[in-house]
Amino acid sequence: LGQPTQPGRQLRIGDAEMDLRAFVELGSSASLEELQGRLVRFAHGLDFGMVSASLVTDLDNGKARFDSIAHQPAGYESIFSAELGSKRDPVLAMHKRSSLPVVWDQLTYVQAGAADLYEEQSPWGFKTGISLVMHMPGGRHLILGVDRDKELPSRPEVLARMVADIHLAMVYVQDAAVSLLAVPQHPKTIKLTENEKSVLRWTLEGKSNWVISQVMGKSENTIRYYVKCAQAKLDCASKHTTA
Repeated sequence: LGQPTQPGRQLRIGDAEMDLRAFVELGSSASLEELQGRLVRFAHGLDFGMVSASLVTDLDNGKARFDSIAHQPAGYESIFSAELGSKRDPVLAMHKRSSLPVVWDQLTYVQAGAADLYEEQSPWGFKTGISLVMHMPGGRHLILGVDRDKELPSRPEVLARMVADIHLAMVYVQDAAVSLLAVPQHPKTIKLTENEKSVLRWTLEGKSNWVISQVMGKSENTIRYYVKCAQAKLDCASKHTTA
């Protein structure tokens, strides 16, 4: 991986001089429709006919939720969203292993043993593309991809500039995309034991671990243990934040 002259390999972005004004509007999108329209204009400016932005959220059951906006042929979504296809897609597989950009073509799918997937998508115009991922806290991953029905530039410097432009677009679009695509999650039910609740109540009143140990009739080490358990369950940095 990492050779910019071979499509289907992951590339490191080289230095490129860019006009930031062309990207600023991506980050100020106030609706999904506005964001999609601006992404389409951006993709067309790079000579790509299709573009998609997907927020992938890891779920507790080991699966993932995909929330996407895309400019692509009507009817193609049924192929893209097929569970088997998404699991075997080599571009998504590379994104799981690395944050490096992925430049792909038919060879990418053939080498991954997924030539049939390429044969399904190519009639829809998905023959080559560039895709980037940004891994974020909370088990979220933002994927931005542009696709087209013709070969990518053969000159490495031109291809590297394309990758750099898409990478910059990702930086600007991430906040708007996450805000607009994220589905509110139901708060996780947190179950504290009665001892943990008691420790938190006394801590809220400003009592020290030693004082709480005397009140509850337990050792100070036991009180510290309850505090640590409560902190872990509530994902707090200190017992005062927890309380």
